[in-house]
Amino acid sequence: MFLVGTGSANVAGRLATDDCMTHEGRAAVHLKRRTAALAGSGLLLAGVAAGLAAAQTIHEAMDPARLAPHIFKVKFENRRVRVLDVTERNGETPPAHAHPDRLIVYLNACAWLAEDAGGKPYMASYTTGDVVWKPAEVHGGVASKVVNDCRRLDIELKERPALQ
Repeated sequence: MFLVGTGSANVAGRLATDDCMTHEGRAAVHLKRRTAALAGSGLLLAGVAAGLAAAQTIHEAMDPARLAPHIFKVKFENRRVRVLDVTERNGETPPAHAHPDRLIVYLNACAWLAEDAGGKPYMASYTTGDVVWKPAEVHGGVASKVVNDCRRLDIELKERPALQ
């Protein structure tokens, strides 16, 4: 009989135990070990699924297209991406909302008054065609301070494709 273990004591212990068992007994022990391992995997998968469902529910509750359809319009959507046509106007206050990781493509020149981490104001700007990566975030509830109407496409990523 050939057994592989994690150490010599484990191999010796398993050899002694296995030598004293019938074939049916060894099969029963093996089945119990596999069942316990699968049950643990099932609990892990159930936990991951519950976490993903909770994250999806949070995103749905903070969906900008649902909360502020006058600002965020869905232009395209499939299982991997969603494209929002966004028009930000001066003085408009979008409600708090969430975005997954996304690319932003500016459709016109945009400039706005922003604040750095220390609260010092500065002018931020992008030109037509600029593309910016933004990680997932929750934001909103603050009046927009754009110089002119700012149009952009937010390309939100939903899931990674399976490797083939």
